[in-house]
Amino acid sequence: MATKTKPFISRTAGDLMVPEVYTISQECSVREAAALMADRDVTGLPVVDADGRCVGVVSAVDFVRRWLLGELGGGQGRVRDVMTADPVTAGVQTLIAALSRMMIDAHIHRVIVTDGLGKPIGIVASTDVLAAVTYSRP
Repeated sequence: MATKTKPFISRTAGDLMVPEVYTISQECSVREAAALMADRDVTGLPVVDADGRCVGVVSAVDFVRRWLLGELGGGQGRVRDVMTADPVTAGVQTLIAALSRMMIDAHIHRVIVTDGLGKPIGIVASTDVLAAVTYSRP
């Protein structure tokens, strides 16, 4: 969480992000992804390739959508088949206004913060942005 002394408008993804990132391989089963999300009490996970680069996001909404369409196949399908490809990512210096705009424009609740190689190093959720607004000084 950002310190209260930094001006609100100059807060960045690096200030807001939660650095504890749980990821899952695109080759894992849907069942493994669901179990990890339940164990970690998260509603979405960055999906990584064999080199650890973020290639997608899998969320509870993805599971519900596929379940309603009858496409989950007992959870044996692969994460790559249900994930949302082309994830919305940002660097640590991305300003809070840009992060908010990314979420609104893409209709999402989280932006994956990546390093220069595309590897996830943090997540900024919409609740992180709301907390920054709530606890900022007028």
